[in-house]
Amino acid sequence: MIYRYLLACFIFLSAFYAAAQNKPFGLMTDLLKNTGTVFIGGYPSSVTPEEAVSAIESVQMAEILSEYPSLSWMVPDNGRNTRQTAYRIIVSDSQEQAEKGVGNIWDSGWVNSAQSVSVKYGGAPLIPNTLYYW
Repeated sequence: MIYRYLLACFIFLSAFYAAAQNKPFGLMTDLLKNTGTVFIGGYPSSVTPEEAVSAIESVQMAEILSEYPSLSWMVPDNGRNTRQTAYRIIVSDSQEQAEKGVGNIWDSGWVNSAQSVSVKYGGAPLIPNTLYYW
């Protein structure tokens, strides 16, 4: 099926950014968009990544082949000279943990940086065929 190589499907959650007034968008893993979307016949579907494992249909998902992927996001511009001054990335193997802001796989801590493109994942090597949330 789709999990032939190292798959680290990142589901993009912005719940841990709830405290931020201007939430990032356009989240990417290794500069791939829609890595949390399940496709059927080349079209986005309502099937969740968790459901894709047991789906009857032939489904497609982006495969992240790196054990240490690069993470990227876009900072919204609300017309008032908005800029990023820090970031915190959490990676979890549970959606519930990620929504609570708990990175049980990796937590970058607050990093004072304007970097938002190709921020290297800094945790333990990601495991093939595992679903991760960030």
